[in-house]
Amino acid sequence: MNNLSRNTLLGAIIVLLIAVYPVFAHLGYLPIQLWDESRLAMNAFEMHRSGEWLVTTFDGEPDLWNTKPPLMIWLQVLCIKLNGLNELSIRIPSAIATLATFLFLYWFAAVKLRNPLLGAVICLVLITCPGYIGLHRTRTGDYDALLTFFTTAHCIFLYLYAEEKKTSYFYFCLLMLIGGAMTKGVAAMIFLPAMVVYLAFTRQLAYILKRRELYIGIAVFALCITAYYLLREWRLQGYLNAVLYNDVTGRFGDPSATDGNDYLYYARNILTGSFSWWALLLPVALVYFLLTRNTSVKRLGLYMLSLGLFYFIVVSISRTKNTWYDMPVYPLASLAVALFITTAFSRLAARSKYPLPVKVILVIALFAVPYFKIIDHVKNGQSGETENDSIAFFMKDILHDQTRPRDFAVVWDGYHANLYWYIKILRHQGRDVKTAVYSTLTPGMNIAAFQKSTQDYIQSHYNYRITGQYRTVRLYKIMP
Repeated sequence: MNNLSRNTLLGAIIVLLIAVYPVFAHLGYLPIQLWDESRLAMNAFEMHRSGEWLVTTFDGEPDLWNTKPPLMIWLQVLCIKLNGLNELSIRIPSAIATLATFLFLYWFAAVKLRNPLLGAVICLVLITCPGYIGLHRTRTGDYDALLTFFTTAHCIFLYLYAEEKKTSYFYFCLLMLIGGAMTKGVAAMIFLPAMVVYLAFTRQLAYILKRRELYIGIAVFALCITAYYLLREWRLQGYLNAVLYNDVTGRFGDPSATDGNDYLYYARNILTGSFSWWALLLPVALVYFLLTRNTSVKRLGLYMLSLGLFYFIVVSISRTKNTWYDMPVYPLASLAVALFITTAFSRLAARSKYPLPVKVILVIALFAVPYFKIIDHVKNGQSGETENDSIAFFMKDILHDQTRPRDFAVVWDGYHANLYWYIKILRHQGRDVKTAVYSTLTPGMNIAAFQKSTQDYIQSHYNYRITGQYRTVRLYKIMP
């Protein structure tokens, strides 16, 4: 084994060691989260029970709210079959996709660029990025970790295809694009216009337009994606209209979006911590890439920054905004920042008279603070304080503790899909747990109420006895 191979293997081991805790530690601690994770969890549970693999359902009815393709849900169903009905099964696909993203980025740098140090630094920057590691991102059963793996891979495979002209890289790029589209639909294709502009700017577009694999790839992509959507429409009429609204027109033109006109929404997130202190290096890296005479560094750095900037602009002008929508930007930004750091470090190290141990300590110090902040967040920043958090923890404890109450009804106002998931599973286990309308309760019922408004209603309209308290959850026995 030569020195490069040993260094590559050592770097891969280091990446795995530093990634394991932020990705996998306490992964099943939190209850299923409200909104997307709970919606996917319900889709996966009902698909697991029914065997209906194409049309996703929610509470037994076809789901026309969550209209994304079902790749993530299929993976969650597979994990349920292997690991059982629990929170971990819903989140394992996200965790594996996250680890795959780290390993892919490391492979690209260590093997293709022959720079293991760059691979390790890319992963360190990304691991210490709160906009990447966290809830609704890598640590919950949402679409975004899997989507980000596919978008990262298809961007890098296109770069390799353009640089090395190997047809296999184009087909890998195509495969990743199909995977992304089957994960989160049109979101996987946002990078494509910027990729075309890059190819034109570097005078490689004309070459690629003459290549047969381009047209084969377009045909294969169109066939796969069109076949899925048409088959789904055939099984459930109205699906395509729902997709058009949920994933395209509604995202960009929803007048009810509270942050719709806040075009600096994601810029503030980055500057206030979602990219840690690495955000300060982005403009410095941009200037360096523009001025450097190293052609390979210039092309790669500007490619990553231009892709990230384009995606960033698209999600910023969209009317529907959520803090996790910019997640696919962070691996590309991390690669650009790491490329700048390692290039600058190599130059400084060559001129420096400090011994190697001192240089290593300085590098460790650069990453130590943000890394331990992420560790602290994973370890201690897990419990929420909302009313939904209280009832979700209560339901999770009941699911995993057979001594808890076996017969009661939960009452609430509003949308709380995670409660449906717990109730469905508890009923599947033989527990007499159900929902009820708090305005039509009858004597003898055992009730769990977690919202102050519903508790006030019960206490002002019924005779009752309080039988227990858990955080904000109050247990009632409705009396004659």
